Amino acid sequence: MAVKDLSLADADLTDADLDDVACELRGIVHRSQWDKILGIGKLIFRRFFNDDEAAWRERRRNKDRSIRRLAERPDCPFAKSALTQAVGIHVLCGKHPEARGSGRVTPTHVGKILGLEPKVAVPLLQLADERGWSVRELSVEATKIRKSLGERRGRPLATVDRKIARLGQRALEGLEQIRAELALGPTLDLKAHDDVTTLCGAVREKLTAIEMLLQPARRPLPARAAPKGCITTGLRRIAG
Repeated sequence: MAVKDLSLADADLTDADLDDVACELRGIVHRSQWDKILGIGKLIFRRFFNDDEAAWRERRRNKDRSIRRLAERPDCPFAKSALTQAVGIHVLCGKHPEARGSGRVTPTHVGKILGLEPKVAVPLLQLADERGWSVRELSVEATKIRKSLGERRGRPLATVDRKIARLGQRALEGLEQIRAELALGPTLDLKAHDDVTTLCGAVREKLTAIEMLLQPARRPLPARAAPKGCITTGLRRIAG
């Protein structure tokens, strides 16, 4: 009997497929650090990208959507950012096992150099292992290299619009990580429970304030065609 290919190169994964992946992820969550990260990366790389590095690099929109759907499930113990980073770590360490060094390099170290070319990233990780660099020290060195190479990590010059959207996405990812941790069923002490409850209230208040600022009355008015001979004045977008 042929094994079903769940990578589905040109379509979203079905809910049944995501059920299977979430179940496998729950079996990985309690492994040791390296085994957990590499296990997550291997699973997502296989099920979403059919072990095809080119497809992973391409990051087709439908794949990002499927991974987001997986991360948003209450039975998925990991956020989208953790899932995608685990794939990057799996791919790099799979092709360059020497990147792990003698044992002082952690998955968090590797995550800090993702995006650098392997010919730069691997020697940098080996140097971090030899010198016993902390994650922060490695991050500083990686930033220096990116600046020396003139790398902006693919980001265009920030505008107010992009900055607002980026801040919102970071906040959403942070909330998703909290949800994922709570989904594992931890027993919170009374203070922690009260703190998180208070936080939820504060988040709701901020969201209400943001939604008020996004009301149609605060949006830029559509441009109107001007009579011949008139000069139109562009309306500036109101930020905040």
